[in-house]
Amino acid sequence: MLGRLALALAAAGARPAAADHVHLPPAFARLYPAGHTAGAQSRELILGMREIFDVAKLWHEGELAGDAEGVEGKRKKCEVIYQDLAKAADYPHDVFSGLRLFATTMKKAADSSDVAAMDKALGMRHKFSKALERIAGKVEAAKEQVRILHKKKMEKAKKAAEAAAARGDDGVAFDDDGVDEDEDLPDVGDEDNRDEF
Repeated sequence: MLGRLALALAAAGARPAAADHVHLPPAFARLYPAGHTAGAQSRELILGMREIFDVAKLWHEGELAGDAEGVEGKRKKCEVIYQDLAKAADYPHDVFSGLRLFATTMKKAADSSDVAAMDKALGMRHKFSKALERIAGKVEAAKEQVRILHKKKMEKAKKAAEAAAARGDDGVAFDDDGVDEDEDLPDVGDEDNRDEF
């Protein structure tokens, strides 16, 4: 049955989320390149997507572990989630700025060392997933802008290289005509041209 579903999705042009992306909502998981893993960097990602991926994976693994982590483990997890979400929210494109709410909640819970507050903060994973679904369109638009800018940059570099090749310019600026430019200057050892002080 699952094989038929995958075939139907492939025929429709949809790409099912990779097994490594189960911690992300489907609308957001499809924005990552196939085979993307935690900590990996890719040209297809905008700034902050790597951090979001890592947070979602950590949060998912923590949910599977349940209460086995202990107080210190929960506090550390809240701090790591806070740091990554704050970093993603601080990038200049502001796509992830709405996730700052989750970051501040994690920071407050970790600072208080209150187990109930940490449990409540870590229990917000489903709301986090909903938020990711809502911003998937903004992320796709930002990725498209990055692609367009990269394409324009590559075209500009290609035109500059073609123009330099047409001029015969090899990119090195020096005078190689063999003329000594300081012929009219007196020699240092010439006694008649020395100033006396």
